[in-house]
Amino acid sequence: MTIGAWNIRGLNKGLKQKEVVDLILRERLSAFCILETKLTTEYYHSLKTSRFQMWSSEHRVGDSGISRMLLLWDSRVIMLEIQDWTEQYIHTLIKHQVTGTSYAVTFVYGQLTITSQRRMWDGLRHIAGSMGLPWLLVGDFNSPLSAADKKGGLDVTTYTTTDFHDFVSTTGVDDLRSVGCQCTWTNGRIVCKLDRAMVNALWLEQDRSSYAQFHPPEVFLDHALCTVSIMDVGRRKRKPFKIFNMWTTHPSFLQTVQDFWEHTEIGSEIGTALYRLREKLRQLKHPLKKLNHQDFQHIQERVDRSDFQSDCIQFGRVLTSDQQAGLIRPPSEEEIKRTLFDIGDLKAPGPDGYSYKFFKHTWDIIGEDFITAIFFYKVISKIIASRLADVSDHLLHPAQTAFVKGRAITDNIHLA
Repeated sequence: MTIGAWNIRGLNKGLKQKEVVDLILRERLSAFCILETKLTTEYYHSLKTSRFQMWSSEHRVGDSGISRMLLLWDSRVIMLEIQDWTEQYIHTLIKHQVTGTSYAVTFVYGQLTITSQRRMWDGLRHIAGSMGLPWLLVGDFNSPLSAADKKGGLDVTTYTTTDFHDFVSTTGVDDLRSVGCQCTWTNGRIVCKLDRAMVNALWLEQDRSSYAQFHPPEVFLDHALCTVSIMDVGRRKRKPFKIFNMWTTHPSFLQTVQDFWEHTEIGSEIGTALYRLREKLRQLKHPLKKLNHQDFQHIQERVDRSDFQSDCIQFGRVLTSDQQAGLIRPPSEEEIKRTLFDIGDLKAPGPDGYSYKFFKHTWDIIGEDFITAIFFYKVISKIIASRLADVSDHLLHPAQTAFVKGRAITDNIHLA
């Protein structure tokens, strides 16, 4: 579920109206409060039937005959109940239709004068006093919280921030973690953080994955759009790519890999051999995902990955010159291939999702590139371990128990 707020400086022009509709669809907003709309009641009803007919909406005008805020929400996704509507905030209760999770959300549009803002702080403080739900406050507060929130122009004084500080300290709300613009308003010379997303302690206890994003201001607008993503329990998260060994049994698997490998070129002047191999493997993920989607969709992982069983690397006392030379000689193509094929199918050389089964099954296609990059790939550690195992008999004392296959260091305790 995503909630948004944006000071748009008037919603009377068709271009802005289209931009708002596109934004709601693109960001999949469940609730959206548009600030500084400047709409008359007649024009609002016209927009409701022509532009916003897909959403539920609420609009109220002030003494000036035009509105300050327009609230839109998708009733297919959430149930929204307006608890309080003033000139400076709209307080709502929102319940997700699927998960049943309830939130209190207050959309804020503070007035410019400190005297007017004090009425807003008093009203919000009253709401906080009886708050028993996770609470989000989002919108244009029209006030910085500290001197660090403004760059350029006159300095931020204690007088302008005291009321905001008092509200934060008495209610315990804090900024929700955010990404994007640090300063959310600009006039070309001055930048300032006026738009915020703040939450109470109960929100942080129940939903640690939510975050706010402040999108860069548009060309003809001075405020950043704020969206708050709320990760409801049960929402599927994107999983990283991973090779399923069952793919290698598909009749077109090798042909898919071969067609891609032969028709994808990464110039030799670009990066190292390891970079070029990794880049090819990264790009190969797309056709493999397509193969999985077409022929293996909805098949769940059925086999637990086996524990990694590393070979003992054995240490000794003295090596002959020939043995030393044997340990440091460059690995041959046959040695690399033999070592690779000795490793279990379900193990992986790195965190990119490709298992050793994949490299074995496609060796005739990508083996040459793999060999070129071997000194940077983890197979090299297996080669070193195998070479050390070959000379271990010449290095270890017969009574030694540690680092010897089939023995344990606790054997000495039993012997004692």
